[in-house]
Amino acid sequence: MVKRLVCFVFQSFAYLVFLGTLLYAIAFVGGFAVPTRLDGVPHSPLGLALAIDAGLLAVFAVQHSVMARRWFKEWWTQIVPWAIERSTYVLAASLALMLLFWQWRPLGGSVWSVDNATARLVIWTLFAAGWALVLVTTFLINHFDLFGLRQVRSAGVRRHVDPLAVRRPCAKSAAGVRWPHGAGLPSAVNGRDAARRPGVILVHLDDQHPLPVGRQIDSVRHAVWMRRQCRGVAQAEDQATLATWNGADGPQGVPR
Repeated sequence: MVKRLVCFVFQSFAYLVFLGTLLYAIAFVGGFAVPTRLDGVPHSPLGLALAIDAGLLAVFAVQHSVMARRWFKEWWTQIVPWAIERSTYVLAASLALMLLFWQWRPLGGSVWSVDNATARLVIWTLFAAGWALVLVTTFLINHFDLFGLRQVRSAGVRRHVDPLAVRRPCAKSAAGVRWPHGAGLPSAVNGRDAARRPGVILVHLDDQHPLPVGRQIDSVRHAVWMRRQCRGVAQAEDQATLATWNGADGPQGVPR
């Protein structure tokens, strides 16, 4: 009982930190309401700023990539309960972004500028739409599983955790886009009237080799479902994959 309560409190804390980080990221990219901005006034030499910014991006990239690997999850769940594995990933990603927001060094310079009022309104609309798309696609995948809420709840009531199906109409588009929840980021990051920053594209579209999408989605259960739907993998193989992932936690995917 105490363990389940601790997991619930930790998961709630991680999720609240994520929500705060998301809101700060919107303001950070948009350049409003927060003390640090993506395209703020430069206060460091260009070379130093590039080195620091590259290091900050590398920290986030390494965390995001390594902690999503299956071998890391198998090792990590020997230390922390399976139920909060995803929550620790979410919290670590949020902390990496917080570090980036805190230590970011604006580069300065003018890349593009828009003076027309109507065009500026359109750009801000695209900016808002991009962030809205990022949020909506997390629900099309499964928002509660993606951010660790479902795992903790399932463990708390000792329920079987089934592989998840991506809700339509997301399934078709997700099969051709790696990181479906990142599809709105180009609009969110680039869609505003910034005058001093390089453009950033944070989504990868791969029409020639859209699979294996599952490797790009952090949840192993997402991966199992995506492979079965897109490649026709037999149900027996799915169960074997889940059993391998669950390990000592038992066939139900819930800690004993």
